[in-house]
Amino acid sequence: VVMEMKKDEKVLAKIPPEHAYGSSGGLDGKVPADATLVYEVTLKEFVNAKESFEMDAKEMMEAALKFKDKGNSYFKKGDYEVAIQKYEKAVKYLEHDSKYTEDEKSAAKKVKIACWNNEAQCGLKRKDYAGAKKRCDKVLKVDSQNIKGLYRRAQSYIGTKDYLEASTDLKNALLIDPGCREAKLEMKRLLKLQADKNKKDKKLYANMFSKISFSDHKAEPAKETEEEGEGGCQKGCCGGQEEGERAEEENAGDACQAECCSHP
Repeated sequence: VVMEMKKDEKVLAKIPPEHAYGSSGGLDGKVPADATLVYEVTLKEFVNAKESFEMDAKEMMEAALKFKDKGNSYFKKGDYEVAIQKYEKAVKYLEHDSKYTEDEKSAAKKVKIACWNNEAQCGLKRKDYAGAKKRCDKVLKVDSQNIKGLYRRAQSYIGTKDYLEASTDLKNALLIDPGCREAKLEMKRLLKLQADKNKKDKKLYANMFSKISFSDHKAEPAKETEEEGEGGCQKGCCGGQEEGERAEEENAGDACQAECCSHP
C-alpha cells in the first residue's frame, strides 16, 4: 500500500491477527487475543531506495542482511511464504559482486547460502519438496560439502519417496561430519521407511504372483482336453492314416457320414 501512496496521503491499514499479536495478544493486555489492528497511515516523506547495482559493496551487504533478518522474523512467526520472499530479496542484493573484494565475495557467499538453506527449510515446512530441493541444489552448487544443504535435500527426497537419492545425500553428510546427530536420526527414519516400503512391495508382488499362478492352474484342464482331441474324430468314424486311406478308396468322393469332421 505504502509503495502506491503519494505524499501527505492517508490510508487505513488493517493487519490481521497472524501478522500482528496473534492468539497471545500484546501491549500488556491492551491488544486482545486474535485482534485485527487498524492503523491510520500518513505518508510524510519518502526517499526512493537505491537499486542493488547503484550500491557499493557495503550498502549491498547491509541491505541483504536487513532482508535476511526480516525473513528470519517471518519464519519464526510461521509465515513461510513471506519469509521466502524476504530471503530472495536478500540474495538479489548480493548478485552484483563485481565490486567486491575476495573477502567481501566470501562473506556474500555465506549470506546467500544461509538464505537458500532457510528457503529450503521454509519449503519443507510447507511440504513444497520440489521447491526445497531447488534451493538445496543452489547451495550444493557453490558448496558441495554443505551439511545443511545435503541434509535438507535428503529430507525433500524423503518427502517425494526418492529414498535412494535421500540415502546418498545422508551418507555424504555423515562422511563429512560423522557426528552429525540430525543426519543420523534422519538416516534411521529413512531405513525404517525403506523397510516398510520393501515389506509392502513384497506383499504386493506375492499377491500378483499368486493370482497369476492360480489363473494358470485353472487353464491347465482345458489344455489337456485340447491335447486329447488332437487325435482325430471322437466318434470313431475317422481312423488313423491307413484306415483313412482305405475309407477313401472305398468311399471315394463321399463325405464323412457322421458329419463329425469339419472341412479344411
